[in-house]
Amino acid sequence: MLELVLVVGCGGLVAMFMWANRQRKLYPGSLEDTYGKETEDERRELSAARGILAALEDERRTDADKADAAVTRAKAEYGERVRRAQAAVSLITRAQAWGSLLRSLGAVHLYDQVVVVDGTTVPLDGLDVTVQRLEIERNQLCLQFVNGADWAVHTYEVPETAEVEIRAFSTQIISQAAIAPQRAAERQARLDVARAELRKTKADSSGIRRAEAACAAVTRRHAIDPRVPAARQALDDRQDAWEDRTGHRPPDRYPTQ
Repeated sequence: MLELVLVVGCGGLVAMFMWANRQRKLYPGSLEDTYGKETEDERRELSAARGILAALEDERRTDADKADAAVTRAKAEYGERVRRAQAAVSLITRAQAWGSLLRSLGAVHLYDQVVVVDGTTVPLDGLDVTVQRLEIERNQLCLQFVNGADWAVHTYEVPETAEVEIRAFSTQIISQAAIAPQRAAERQARLDVARAELRKTKADSSGIRRAEAACAAVTRRHAIDPRVPAARQALDDRQDAWEDRTGHRPPDRYPTQ
């Protein structure tokens, strides 16, 4: 019980010391100036003037911070819209060369726009595919892919890979080659739309302009607001009066510690 009383007593002394030290900073001068009855009204007027000015300055700072944050947010949102539009263009551009994988058989891979044979890429548009049987006793089928200067050959072992599957695959490649120009035109149309959307997105910075205009309006409003100068003058008058009386000028704001 004694220890508790001592702790509480020490805490009270610390709090009292901190209050007394704060008062000395707020109302400098003699002990009578800081704590006496004669200066009680002056201290009250100083405190009120400080409070009014601090509240107005805090309000102004909050308004400016909100306006700045709105500009930052508008710029971030604009940047995100542009990144999404750029990503859409990049996605179509990357897919445009080959397109989607449709089917694979061994080392031959059929895509929307090309056929990749043992690592060699041959465009489908204009492709000619022939199937030839080689060395019958060894049961081999050879697929030849020719498109101008691009060509490739792949040989399958039968029955390791069924002949009917090989021929069906070659038919699918020929069918895909027939529609390759149309598919390429469709992808180009999608790319044109995506690029147009990107240009439109980049051009539309209206959100940023609105936020910046609102921020500038806040700055102009603060510049012509008479309340802060009036509060500043009122506090100056109180500080001048205190300084004339005590020889010490009190601070503008409450001490932070």
